[in-house]
Amino acid sequence: MKKKLTLPFFAQTKDGNIWFVILQDKDSGYISIPKYQNVNGTLKKGKSYNQWFLSNYDDLAKYKSKVDFIGEETYKLFIDDIVQIWNPKDYLKIVNDNLIIEMIKELSKLLDIKKCNFGIEGSRILQKSTKISDVDIFIYGVKNSQKLKKNFNKLILNNNFKLYTEKDIKPKLYKLKLSGFGTNNKMAKNQFLKRYYGFYKDVKFSIVCVPDLNEYDYLPIDNKLTANGIFSGYVQVVEDYYSNLIPAKLKVKNNEKIFDLYIYDHYGMNQAKKRDRIYINAKMYSTFDNKLVLTIGFWNKIKTIFNNMEN
Repeated sequence: MKKKLTLPFFAQTKDGNIWFVILQDKDSGYISIPKYQNVNGTLKKGKSYNQWFLSNYDDLAKYKSKVDFIGEETYKLFIDDIVQIWNPKDYLKIVNDNLIIEMIKELSKLLDIKKCNFGIEGSRILQKSTKISDVDIFIYGVKNSQKLKKNFNKLILNNNFKLYTEKDIKPKLYKLKLSGFGTNNKMAKNQFLKRYYGFYKDVKFSIVCVPDLNEYDYLPIDNKLTANGIFSGYVQVVEDYYSNLIPAKLKVKNNEKIFDLYIYDHYGMNQAKKRDRIYINAKMYSTFDNKLVLTIGFWNKIKTIFNNMEN
């Protein structure tokens, strides 16, 4: 059996495109999203992950494939397509940026999470950062996602940290609303502030928590989803254990119907807790054992909405 690669990671394919690899399918294919497209030798960064599914890109069509447990067509790479991999955990082992080294050391102490469970992603790992680039951080592990939620506000005990406030998020509201997390400014602000953004010595940082290597069994990877229309309406959260991860999973109830809700969009992290009332517009699917599933992901070609009415 081939060794599993720690997800997520970045990969370059033989044609020069750079991808964000987020999941592995049961056929060993890697579910991926373009990060930079190679256009005549020039790497062009996408404006959003959604764009790759809303328009046709002929040069990328060969990578499209139906993924059973998502129920949609998306991009899939195989190991033979890949010529280079950037692993966020490995990058942190070799980084020589003192600011990042100090930040991770202090985060580890304040959050009570071992340094080996951190990684650096985004422009810095791809060596495309500037002096003003954010530091994008991964934390690995389901249990660590609970620690992050419990301890994040402790960062203010250290004078090097400052957490995001309303005045800091204005430039990002458009993308948040475009993704369906808050349809007006007030909702979007409240939902944004549930995520893990801040400043370390005046440098912006973000934290996203992802499962560790063998912790993806909460996703329906061995299932096959069949499209079953669109769900629009109010639900109440009845289980939230995996809500502080990406992908996130919530169990929600509408009247007597129970749904598993999977959120693959990174804005969906820490957006709801048990007993919260949510308005959702999302694609609905049936599993082979007749359970109902809702999904919010980049590949959805409908306007998805996730409004937490408790905000």
